[in-house]
Amino acid sequence: APRLYRNGVGLLERGEYKAALHEFQLYLIQEPTSQWTQVTIYNMGRSFEGMGQWTEAVDRYRQVVKSTSDRAPRLQALALYRLSFSYEALGEDDQTVATLVDTYARKEHLPIEVGEAELPARLAAAYAREGNMLQAVKYYDLAEKGIVRLKRERESEPAPVWLARSLYFMGHMSLRKITW
Repeated sequence: APRLYRNGVGLLERGEYKAALHEFQLYLIQEPTSQWTQVTIYNMGRSFEGMGQWTEAVDRYRQVVKSTSDRAPRLQALALYRLSFSYEALGEDDQTVATLVDTYARKEHLPIEVGEAELPARLAAAYAREGNMLQAVKYYDLAEKGIVRLKRERESEPAPVWLARSLYFMGHMSLRKITW
């Protein structure tokens, strides 16, 4: 990978989002079209996300989704996945649901834990926030089955991060409306 891109990734991994964004921007100025262009734009989205600049992150992720299509299905799935977090942070539940559904359709390009547990849990929570309890329960059940299957396959391993994340999202889904 080119030096500026590698520098940007290193800064991004250390949580130095503004500096990482600067490196990615410099790289795109020097090499506006290369094999690293789309992944650089994706990482710019991650940088904006890290700085809490959700609208800018959305713009970058959407650019990657539109540009990658069949050429880079893994990158497209990752961009959709990150896009859903940005929409969620903006409080746009309808966009969050649509993006998660698109991501779920591409789950084979993501880590199995994300596709089998986290995505259905997040979909359940998003549908519940929108009041669509029928879909919420459907995805809640899928998440629960995915968690059980993955835990069974990896029972000798310590509790992984994906399990805590999935359970967190599942806990944000209220199955009952409480009236006072």
